[in-house]
Amino acid sequence: MRSDNVEKSYKCSQCGMMFTDHDNNLECPFCHHHCQPGECEIVYASNEDY
Repeated sequence: MRSDNVEKSYKCSQCGMMFTDHDNNLECPFCHHHCQPGECEIVYASNEDY
């Protein structure tokens, strides 16, 4: 069971930045690498701004 303040995020395999998918688009918004299925690590990160 996960907390309410987490969402599925991806860690880009090329630059290491974390991002969320938008409309099932797995293109990294930082380096524009397109992650193939199973390539980018799926992590659950907080969606709260600190």
